Amino acid sequence: KVIYYVSEDKNAELQRYRAGELDWTADVPNDQIKWLSENLGDELSIHNYLGTYYFGFNLTKEPFKDAPKLREALNLALDRDRIVKLAGSGETPAYGFVTPGVSGYTPYTPDYAAWDYAKRLERAKKLYSEAGYSKDKPFKVELLYNSNDNNKKVAIAVAALWKEGLGVETTLTNKEWKAYLNDRREYKTQIFRGSWMGDYDDANTYLDLFISGGGSNTIGLNDPEYDKILAAAAAETDAGKRAALLQSAEKRLIDQNGLIPVYYFVSKHLVKPYVKGYEANVMNHWPSKYIRIEK
Repeated sequence: KVIYYVSEDKNAELQRYRAGELDWTADVPNDQIKWLSENLGDELSIHNYLGTYYFGFNLTKEPFKDAPKLREALNLALDRDRIVKLAGSGETPAYGFVTPGVSGYTPYTPDYAAWDYAKRLERAKKLYSEAGYSKDKPFKVELLYNSNDNNKKVAIAVAALWKEGLGVETTLTNKEWKAYLNDRREYKTQIFRGSWMGDYDDANTYLDLFISGGGSNTIGLNDPEYDKILAAAAAETDAGKRAALLQSAEKRLIDQNGLIPVYYFVSKHLVKPYVKGYEANVMNHWPSKYIRIEK
């Protein structure tokens, strides 16, 4: 028999787990990750979840429509490691869009993912200068995010990194969910915070977001070649060839710098050692028929 308890309080859930009232938690408080790692490390499971946190450029109008060097500079000047530490939930830095762990797929990783931040920033400064900007002539931009404490923390950090590294002056604008979505859909943004949670365990659930004219394509990417690659992948029956086509599409998406992947979401649970049948997976699917207690 499996009994599910509904809880909106992560701290209360943790207390019940430590008291022996729960065998498995749906989540854990972010501010307890360090303590849990040190004290309940064998029971703490942190694994990739089917989701990516990113910032999107509005490619339908200036200042980003015809500014590949500026977009790349802002991408490279963003220190993912610092942002991940700030988020503090075990997230992993993202340089591609498709989450690692998706079945039958190896995500595309750009070369600069292996560079240290100093090298990335050096390249960013060069591109920023070539785009016509400097600390004496700074680029000014508005960054939109939806109201949320974590989104606010990350937005402030991004603005600080761009200011510190390049001299960019960023105005932060937060809006409630409905207004925020409306601005994205009507292309009223310059840069916006975005995230995507995959609908199913396949790379296509990420990549078809950016098909030209698609309802979820709020960066406004219009790339017939990208569309053509995805159409070919949809028609391909050989799994290996299909995966290669999808990776080619992801490479094209990332190399255009129409968006900045920031980090991959993670799922966090505490699971008692006597709970058997638990296996970490990107979909967070655990059919109860496979779960058992062995004490």
